[in-house]
This record gives sequence, C-alpha cells and structure tokens, in this order.
Amino acid sequence: MTSFCGSISVVPQILPFSFGDEPANAGDMSVVQCAVVKGDSPISISWIFNGVEITPGYQGISLSKTNQRISTLSIEAVRAHHSGEYTCRARNAAGEAEHTVYLNVNGTACICKLFFHWLGKFFSCYACIKSSA
Repeated sequence: MTSFCGSISVVPQILPFSFGDEPANAGDMSVVQCAVVKGDSPISISWIFNGVEITPGYQGISLSKTNQRISTLSIEAVRAHHSGEYTCRARNAAGEAEHTVYLNVNGTACICKLFFHWLGKFFSCYACIKSSA
C-alpha cells in the first residue's frame, strides 16, 4: 500500500470589498480593506492603482497592514486623480488572487479603458476628464 505524506498548498482567497455604491466627493476620505480569508502562509499582499503598484506615499495613498492577512488602503482626501481601478493582489507559494474595484470621484468622467502592449507586458489605463462643474 502506498501512502501520500505531502502537503497541499492553498491559493489565497480575497474577501470581496468595495468603495461603496456612490461616487466620492473631492475631499472625502476613502478606505477599503483587503482580507485574505483562505490560503497558506506566508502570504504577501500588494495594491495596484490603474496597473501601477502602489508604493508608500504614492499619490497620497496610504497602506497599512493589520496582520499578515489584512491590508488597508486609505486616501485621506480624494481628488480627481484618485479615480480609477484599485486591485488587491495576494500571493503565496500556491499562486495568487486579485480583487479589483473602481473608485469614482465626482467631477471626473472616465470615458474609456485603454489596453496596450509595451516591452513584453500588457498595460491598461483609463482616459479621464475633469468636469468644471
């Protein structure tokens, strides 16, 4: 009889989150929390804004870790340039998971999403205009 004594790695699973149903007004605070509810440790969590990984201080966006499985993204006072896609990415040895939400700030209108290929990588971005109203 043959027995298997290996371990099975579990890919991260992210609890869905959102910025809410209503657009944010300029000056409002916006906060979302990414919670990895399943997956083997160690897990790394990163945030991406419109295809660009967020680093400390990037465009006034703050990131904080509550623990290895929870990361919070906050913007103390949203502005038009904060409109766009925010992605939480969780990785471990078994793989990765992502959850993406859109932050809409009043006074901006995103008219289309653009995809392009450059230097062997795919990128996406939004073309947005700011309203003068």
